[in-house]
Amino acid sequence: MKVSVRDAATLSALRPLEVVSYLRSTGWSKAAEQPNRVSIWLFRDAAGEEFEIALPLSHSFRDFALRMGDALRTLEAVENRSQMEILRDLLVTSADVIRVRLIDSEPADGSLPLEDGAQFFLRAKEMVLAAACAASGPRAYYPSKKPTQAMEYLRKARLGQTEQGSFVLTIISPVAPSLSGENGHPFEIDDPFERRVTLTLASALAATRIAAEAAASSGSLQSFIEAVPKGVSANLCDSLVGMT
Repeated sequence: MKVSVRDAATLSALRPLEVVSYLRSTGWSKAAEQPNRVSIWLFRDAAGEEFEIALPLSHSFRDFALRMGDALRTLEAVENRSQMEILRDLLVTSADVIRVRLIDSEPADGSLPLEDGAQFFLRAKEMVLAAACAASGPRAYYPSKKPTQAMEYLRKARLGQTEQGSFVLTIISPVAPSLSGENGHPFEIDDPFERRVTLTLASALAATRIAAEAAASSGSLQSFIEAVPKGVSANLCDSLVGMT
């Protein structure tokens, strides 16, 4: 069953810059633009059919929500996905989404005991904080006073809606949208700290698994020490153990 998004407040929450970023990342091309008014985007599918989106560039237009609704319907036709799925992606275009799945032996009905859920959320927070600390500067252990940059990141991070599965927690890590030059190519700039956190988390989780396997076979913790430059820390390991 297809569900159309018609709520004006929801559609008005979409930000033109983030929609532009989404269109670029999914293969749309800008054909024309009237600054601060509207930009025209084109897409040609594998069958040669062409689609067009007239994207409003200012919330001040009275028909802003209506035009965003039109764009959403066009994307639904192009991507063959529900408007709700596309809307969810549009709302987090300028963000990295971290998904943490709890694997449980009980039936996956999307729920879990309240106490277990509280611990799961706490450990997920500690995991992300450990990654933020490592992105600020790798260390084997971070005491109670964490790097200021890491704490600022944690305050900006947001919880998203849980997803279907055993139990999937989503953490939204806002990242400023990339800027493009006149030729349409992104400027060469360093990754923002928020992006470095998610990259560090991915690297650290992979390194932790390898280190754990090596430690199990050797009986030595040397593999964990060698993994510190990749973001592994005692704090990260504690958070992961607490999730099991």
